[in-house]
Amino acid sequence: MSVPPPELEMSLMSMTFRRPGATCARIVTASTVMLLVAWSAEAQRPEQLTPQVRTMVSVTDPVVALTNVTIIDGTGAAPRRA
Repeated sequence: MSVPPPELEMSLMSMTFRRPGATCARIVTASTVMLLVAWSAEAQRPEQLTPQVRTMVSVTDPVVALTNVTIIDGTGAAPRRA
């Protein structure tokens, strides 16, 4: 049985070795991202609009379907009827 060269042995070790706390750091990062996304969604609720802004908002439903519109996407493509 032959002994692998030291550089190969080191590369095999680096592929299998996990830093202590790496999993914990990933969990903390993922939790922070989810919290920030939920917080930003909360910031968009119509109840939090100022009275001056509410005079300009006619639809407060969370989902709105637009029909019979022309879509201009700003890329220079021809407008599209939808």
